[in-house]
Amino acid sequence: MRRDRAAGRYVSASAYGEGADWLRNVLADPAVEIEVGRRVLSAWARRLECGEGERELRDYARRHPVAFRVLGWVLGQQMQATDAAIAALAERMPVVAFVARDPQPAGLRGPQPRC
Repeated sequence: MRRDRAAGRYVSASAYGEGADWLRNVLADPAVEIEVGRRVLSAWARRLECGEGERELRDYARRHPVAFRVLGWVLGQQMQATDAAIAALAERMPVVAFVARDPQPAGLRGPQPRC
């Protein structure tokens, strides 16, 4: 969905929801490697809180309106960029942040938040 070069942070959404294998894997073990272009980076995965995920989805819909609609087509639903529609989407489309790996930050062990 986006990257923050200065913070070494990448944000992605699980379009297929809670059951996506990659999501279950990163929640089970947040020490991951991600591919960004031709680079492989060591990172920590953290599922965003509901409000954070909703803000990321809203920002994505604003910055990429065509891609947001195409995502809806791929998922077999009409995507609308209204506040209510994005709030509902955030409840079924988890958003994960990947940050450059240093010593494990607090809050990655134990259950990750769910909307």
